[in-house]
Amino acid sequence: MHQLLEDRDQEGFTLLEMIVTVCIGGLLTMLIFNLFHTTISTLEFVTEQSNRATAVYFPQRALEEAIRLSPEVRTNEDGSKLFVLGLENTYATWSVSNGKLTNGARSFADIEDARFEVEGGLVNVTLTPKSGAPFTFSSGSRFEPHNPVLTDEVLRANGSL
Repeated sequence: MHQLLEDRDQEGFTLLEMIVTVCIGGLLTMLIFNLFHTTISTLEFVTEQSNRATAVYFPQRALEEAIRLSPEVRTNEDGSKLFVLGLENTYATWSVSNGKLTNGARSFADIEDARFEVEGGLVNVTLTPKSGAPFTFSSGSRFEPHNPVLTDEVLRANGSL
């Protein structure tokens, strides 16, 4: 009998060794899948945030420049329009029209809503891009306050109010 045990083939794996190998392989596969899934989720999140930032960046810059270079700004009663006085006493109206933020000369299609509020010399602007949550910023004019030019009468005469 002792001879039979010694003659036994020593090549190959035991069932226990195979089970341990399969378990370790399964754990490694789960870890790699989890890493892959986390990487994809992070990439989607970063892409979404980047798209949102890009959608708001150019309209924000255009509005900041218009407000900063304007001697006077004002909103309508519900805050859906921003009237920006130019240096030649002409004004531009910023509002969302036909699904775009526009002032008549420039349009930004990625903005679905814009709200304006003038408070203490600053204009608070809330832009809502089609691809995300509202984004709020404030900007002010570089000019000293003066007698208002954009009165209700002027805006009504031009059909803006």
